[in-house]
Amino acid sequence: MGAILITIGLAALINSVISARFFVKQAESKYQAMDVAFAKMEEFLAKSYSGLQPGITTGSNDQINWKAEVKQLQEVSATKQIPYKRIEVTASYKETDTKGSSDTRQIKLENIIPYPFIHAASTSISRDASGGITVPFSNISSPVYKPIGDNGLKIEVNYDVPKDIMLIYNIAIRINQATNISSIDTILTGCFVDNKGPKPVVTRTPIMTQPLISNAIALTDKEALPPGPHTIEIKWFKDTNNGVISLREANLMLVAVEKE
Repeated sequence: MGAILITIGLAALINSVISARFFVKQAESKYQAMDVAFAKMEEFLAKSYSGLQPGITTGSNDQINWKAEVKQLQEVSATKQIPYKRIEVTASYKETDTKGSSDTRQIKLENIIPYPFIHAASTSISRDASGGITVPFSNISSPVYKPIGDNGLKIEVNYDVPKDIMLIYNIAIRINQATNISSIDTILTGCFVDNKGPKPVVTRTPIMTQPLISNAIALTDKEALPPGPHTIEIKWFKDTNNGVISLREANLMLVAVEKE
């Protein structure tokens, strides 16, 4: 009788150990899948809004299969549509019970990335001391603005919602040859949106006394940018054909804020 009881006790103990191993293995697989899912979610959250391209990507990590899907969606209010992107990450793993039956389990994570309230962009042009870009002459009664630099001092944007814009630019010029430049001769700069302008503020800077041009322009209300792609460019000319003037350095910074 004693031997039978011992045998039964050992069998129960063995079954308990086997069951415990299965539970530990299941827990390890689940935690491993969670680690993969969290790591992938963090990887996608680290990207910028524009860097999150809608679509599905898949892969595997140590027998854990994962799938990440980015969707472009919109929240519709009474006055406007606000875009956002949803990230869904799924990590799949195999789970086997004590009877040897296998089944696929999943860990699913979701997150939402709202459309940025503020966008910022900048560009610059720099020339060495021996070179430069000649500032074009233009008739002051009928000014014709020309691009600054080979590719222009411009920024291209594409917004999903209307944006109020603040532009700040600085332009340093070099007087290569000052012959016959008078104290009232100036350089003019203007802002052009999609090749239309200048608007709304134009600078007029004396060539001889102020070789650094600085300006801030706000595009709000009727001047605000509607949704879609736009090109914003600062152009210039000088109101005299005397002397030779070139560009030393120029920079343009744009800050776009979601229009209320």
